[in-house]
Amino acid sequence: SLQGSYTCKMESEFWKTNPDNLISTSDTKSLTTKYVMPSKTELEADRTLIWKGSTFALTCTVEGYPPPEGPTLWKGQTSVTFTSCDGGNNTRVCTKKFTNVGYDDAAVYECKTNNTVRGTYSPSSDKANIVISSKVSVSLALSSLPSRGYFITGDSVTLTCIADGFPLAHYMKISRDGQLLFE
Repeated sequence: SLQGSYTCKMESEFWKTNPDNLISTSDTKSLTTKYVMPSKTELEADRTLIWKGSTFALTCTVEGYPPPEGPTLWKGQTSVTFTSCDGGNNTRVCTKKFTNVGYDDAAVYECKTNNTVRGTYSPSSDKANIVISSKVSVSLALSSLPSRGYFITGDSVTLTCIADGFPLAHYMKISRDGQLLFE
């Protein structure tokens, strides 16, 4: 480190025969240095599999010296506004809170920042992949019961298997007593 107190001293003599002619002067300067640190970026999600309709948060922490610019949160090519930002001189913590999450919130989010260290641009980024899911429900519907309240041999019956949620079902099947009826 170059930090410290520096002194420049000068002495000069006029006519060596007389010591009273000695001229002396000095100047002292202090130099304070700070550690130069390229920007560092970290993006964290409080969870990455989020249920539709719930909430989640993304937190971006950036640090560096000189203080980094930003940060900026990106969803693809679109900039996303942070809900809040806090921090000191060299560290900044920004959070984006999502409420009533929908499928359109699913994305790879990227937090970007940069600073200039000794004239060199120093970009930094981190990514988080957010997947939105909904609870999958399955129901089996029967056609309406005859007025007698039950089916008898020869009656026509319609069974409908309904799967709802995300990720979508890849296949559905109906079975009776373990015997596959439809796939």
